[in-house]
Amino acid sequence: MESIFIVAEKELKDQITSKRFIAILAIFMLLALYAMVTGMESYNKSLQYYKNDVASDNPYRQETINSMQKQIQDAEARGASAQEIQSLKDSLEYYTNPPMPSVLQVFSSFALLFSILGMILSVSMGFDQVSREKEEGTLKTVLSSPMYRDALINGKSLGAIVTLAIVIAATFLMTIAVMLLYGVVPVADDLLRLAVFFIAALLYCTVFFAIAMLMSTVAKNSAMAVIFTIGIVFLMLIFSILSSLIGVTVAGFVLGPEPDAPVDQMPYIVNTSTTETVVYKNDTAGSMEPVPIPVPTYSPETEKYYNYMNKKFLVSSQISDVLNTVSPIYDFSGFLGFGGNSISGAILSKQKPYDPTSSYWSPYTKTISVWESLSYVWTKVLGLIVEIILAFGLTYVAFMRMDIR
Repeated sequence: MESIFIVAEKELKDQITSKRFIAILAIFMLLALYAMVTGMESYNKSLQYYKNDVASDNPYRQETINSMQKQIQDAEARGASAQEIQSLKDSLEYYTNPPMPSVLQVFSSFALLFSILGMILSVSMGFDQVSREKEEGTLKTVLSSPMYRDALINGKSLGAIVTLAIVIAATFLMTIAVMLLYGVVPVADDLLRLAVFFIAALLYCTVFFAIAMLMSTVAKNSAMAVIFTIGIVFLMLIFSILSSLIGVTVAGFVLGPEPDAPVDQMPYIVNTSTTETVVYKNDTAGSMEPVPIPVPTYSPETEKYYNYMNKKFLVSSQISDVLNTVSPIYDFSGFLGFGGNSISGAILSKQKPYDPTSSYWSPYTKTISVWESLSYVWTKVLGLIVEIILAFGLTYVAFMRMDIR
């Protein structure tokens, strides 16, 4: 055990004094600072808009509240499902007591930052872990001393992971410090979510370090290790793109032929008798005139078509989501930070993630705890952990069987 810590300490010193590591770290910190400043500006604008909206006497809000109350009464009277009624109540609660903007939106752009630069930093630390030792001829010298192979590989891994943890922690601490300078103080729940986000970011970066280290072990030299690692990352990106097409194709086979598209492009009529529920529109004089909300009335052909398309979207989304679980990029932040119920999105949001399986999902849900947020993405967290174990396990086996003569 002592030899593992000795190797880890040496690896930590080598990493933080490496010119390559320092250059990538400098770029990483600068972009993190930029993301933080723009995030603070966006948060301040959202906060000011919230204050102005709450302070203003907006007639539309009261009419909307009255409309939602009437919809809830109608839904309860006709025996609607509990899910539909709860969705309406959540929307009513949102308009009655709109939530303040969360300071966590400052970290929202960090998902994309870690997706790209975190991956680059991790790969740069891992692609020559073993291959450099082989090229320089130091691997044979090290193992000829009282040093077991498992202690060497475990020590190198531990030192690199500690280095990644220091980099991510420094980024988070810098961001929180600047937030305090802006006069923004995170509450306890925000700090807890940031701590969980830190762990998720470390897991994400460790996946790519483990992959790069595996390639460094099996490749003949560092150049080939880089090529292999880039190839794997490229295949992950391609797989994330193709998974959507695969999901749509499989859903088409499961659900059968697609019905003919309806001819009517606007499959509803305005029910002018619905005078209880109103919205407002601007007339030419600039005043606000109440008008009835359109009530959808679908033809049988139109309803059949849209039911089929909704089922196809649901099935294809479930298939592509399962396939994308093998992609750490998609698991952590969606496809390059966009879309998907990602780990970072679930942690940084205090609302229930989008549920494509629900017909009555509402974005205006009540605030949930960080543990409830994680419950929606636990399979993605498990996916990252499995990928780390698999990559390190293969590295361990390959290194133990390596011929260093």
